[in-house]
Amino acid sequence: MPAPPAGMLPTILRDAVKHPYNTFRLLGAAVSVTLGTRIGFSPPDGLYSTDVTPETLVQGAAYRADESWTVLTSLAIGTRAPVEPTGVPTLVITGSQDRVTPTAVLLPLAKALDAQLLELDVAHNFNEEPTFTVVTDAVLRFLDDETGC
Repeated sequence: MPAPPAGMLPTILRDAVKHPYNTFRLLGAAVSVTLGTRIGFSPPDGLYSTDVTPETLVQGAAYRADESWTVLTSLAIGTRAPVEPTGVPTLVITGSQDRVTPTAVLLPLAKALDAQLLELDVAHNFNEEPTFTVVTDAVLRFLDDETGC
């Protein structure tokens, strides 16, 4: 799930005012979501779906690699060139449970790309949960519709 070229810092600060405790957990996850999950800290809201099982969290921590600070800084401040349509069919998927990169943040990105925006009932780390099939199925449908296969 991409971040907008302008960066995520405004979104993070708005969420910090509304949900300070969750922002503390988000900062902890930035240091090491892997370590936090392994020692029993709950991840920030929106990182996993509301019905994530403890087994899924343990399984995710077993193979997850923390993101680099270079990537996290780039996402926060926005370092990419302006976004323009690619000239090919593009799909941007957002998660209705994702508070890390919420739909409202990705809407302008989808518009700038002239992309189809699809909001699914998943969280940020959908790929570590059984919900990955919801996203995979949506991508396959998009590809089928665009290629006619």
